Amino acid sequence: MSITSTLIVQMIVFLILIGFTMKFIWPPITAALDARAQKVAEGLSAADKAKAELAVANQRVDAGTQLIVVDAILTGTHEPGTSHHEMLRAFVDDEALDRVDEALRMSGYRTHEFGDSILIARRRGTTAQLRSIA
Repeated sequence: MSITSTLIVQMIVFLILIGFTMKFIWPPITAALDARAQKVAEGLSAADKAKAELAVANQRVDAGTQLIVVDAILTGTHEPGTSHHEMLRAFVDDEALDRVDEALRMSGYRTHEFGDSILIARRRGTTAQLRSIA
């Protein structure tokens, strides 16, 4: 056989190999890659959703929170400096909360672990009214 016929036979065999690969080998590989890409996209979407949910879960209600849904809260009494006490600052200013803390202390009210409660109601446009519930 001459070199020309050898090259022609090799090209024919190579073209057959390319056709076989494109018909039988390439589709399962691309399907696996597409499935993996879909799983990665779903994982990234779930991570974004979890990140957004975590951001909501980490939010705190405090003096800087604008009350939109509620105007009152029935809660246990809380020690100054606790997160629950800070939440009450969304309803009343610091001066009013300090007065309430002093009144509760002077009256012998116990903190929330022991059952004493307070109702804090905010009037629109004014500071909140505070009433204790024994």
